[in-house]
Amino acid sequence: MQSSLYKENTFELGHSEVWGSWYDASAERWGYACCRELQRSKRCAANAAPAQDLEEGGDLEAGAPTCLDDLQPRSSFAEADLFALRWLQAVLREYRRQHQLDTACASRFGRSQPEEVERSLATLLQTLQASCQSFWKGEEVHVWSVGHNKWFKTGRVVAVRQTEEGGRAVGSVLVTFVETADSKPSRKWVSPANIPSVLRKAAEVKISRDDLDKIVRIAELCAEREYHAASQVYLELTVGHGRWHGDLSVKGITGCAKAPRNGFRVKKDSNGLLESTDGMQYMPCLKRLMAFCQFAHPNADVSKHMPE
Repeated sequence: MQSSLYKENTFELGHSEVWGSWYDASAERWGYACCRELQRSKRCAANAAPAQDLEEGGDLEAGAPTCLDDLQPRSSFAEADLFALRWLQAVLREYRRQHQLDTACASRFGRSQPEEVERSLATLLQTLQASCQSFWKGEEVHVWSVGHNKWFKTGRVVAVRQTEEGGRAVGSVLVTFVETADSKPSRKWVSPANIPSVLRKAAEVKISRDDLDKIVRIAELCAEREYHAASQVYLELTVGHGRWHGDLSVKGITGCAKAPRNGFRVKKDSNGLLESTDGMQYMPCLKRLMAFCQFAHPNADVSKHMPE
């Protein structure tokens, strides 16, 4: 039953928990569970950063291009994985807009609504984000503590420095983390030189580097409107070049010329992404976005198109 006297679940001053959600037994006072703050009038130290530290440049979605025409060329990206991530974000945004405004696009790709495609590609987007060396606000990280000589797995990126203001190098990362259950969140800046030894991403990359390179290559080829070549890379990624052991005779398997009662399976040396649980979800949607790119940005040379 909702109280008519007090407002429930109303967060104030940047806190993610309500006042009174935590009790400090030693001080015998109530406070906020999110940051262990005992003074009700103070802003949250865990979820808020000083105004000069909050910069849009560290936001993953804010930096995404709105369409393929706004996507910077591959040569302007220091990381290939970051280019693939930005390409995928640009295609998804343009696909959503075209699906709503262009009846021809909606008619051709109507079987897959933008929301369904985005949900299916969420795992691939997370994989690309985890594989990038860049960090973004809100991203979960592990923080190395020299004093405790261990990794704290409660870290989160608060801000990423995009300018040299404040005496900090561009690319410096502000993180917050909790050392113990009873302690207040700690905050510290990590310089680009110290990031490899102090920070690591909490999310894991669940596909091989070779498969990830192929996805990056698909993004590069589609951006260059080399759709036929991108389709060939897609086939390598999904079907692969694994050898099928189809030259085995029935006699060699069973010891006689008769086929086994329950049959036998023929396997290949390696599996494609379509044979993984996550790949079965996002790879068909990736192929659909490749077809959409060809539809929205065709190549003048039709020989470089994917077969219809």
